[in-house]
Amino acid sequence: MKRFIWFIIFLCSIVKIGFSQEAIGKYYKLKVEHQMQECTINGDTSGFIKKELLKDAIFTVVNKVDDNYVVRFWNWGNAREIEEAKKKKTGSASKSAMLVQDKTNSTSQDKIVSYNFSQDEQGNWHQRYFIIPISDLTVLAAERENAWSPAVGVATLPFKARGGTADFTKDVSISGIGGFKHRGLFKWFPNTDWSTLFGIGIASVTLDSSNTNNTIKKAGDFAAISLSIGEVIEWKKLQIGLFIGWDNLKASDVNGWKYQGKTWWGIGIGFSIFSESSPGKEETNNVH
Repeated sequence: MKRFIWFIIFLCSIVKIGFSQEAIGKYYKLKVEHQMQECTINGDTSGFIKKELLKDAIFTVVNKVDDNYVVRFWNWGNAREIEEAKKKKTGSASKSAMLVQDKTNSTSQDKIVSYNFSQDEQGNWHQRYFIIPISDLTVLAAERENAWSPAVGVATLPFKARGGTADFTKDVSISGIGGFKHRGLFKWFPNTDWSTLFGIGIASVTLDSSNTNNTIKKAGDFAAISLSIGEVIEWKKLQIGLFIGWDNLKASDVNGWKYQGKTWWGIGIGFSIFSESSPGKEETNNVH
């Protein structure tokens, strides 16, 4: 059996399957200017008016009421700007307050009190919410994916490096893997996805005289349970993954196999066969 360097390169095909989720908790960006009805978080529109929301405004879906979603727009400013807007607009930011007519030149303070917060008669400030029909959501807005998302799929590992002497083996593993993916985890690599994955599957292990201390005279293949942990980095369609794992034969098949339960290593390189949307961002602020 040949010996190679500690880490070896092998082909790894990974197929990711996205989980189906409702829109609640997801982020969207308006494709066009659109008039939206203001409401409470429970979808009550009594006493509220419709407002013209700006193109590219970003919102989070927070509730579902009948055939509508209730959404909250991201703030048009940071904490300091919000406080300044509240002080400046006190007494003029009721729930029916309209945005100034010139939306293009309106300030972030105007937008904060028109789209983000309203003030009641007692002087208390409240979050503003708007309602959008479920059927109109994907027509009027484009989804921005969450920074964190689940990732599941299949990993095929055709080669492994085993033991302190880095024995190169052709043992094949097919594992179901699952974990989570983070988009733009590091600011130095803003367009990459990082997936931390855990897998369990079946490995075909070759036993012979060299890895069983001559217990096995004639080479043969045996099935083993394979556990693995991996980190996959994806840039555009290129995927590079580092995996470690442990293979375990059933007791009657061990036959002195020296790698029973011991760590193997591998580096995977592959190409995604699915196109994915642009990386999402953490919820922050709307543009001014």
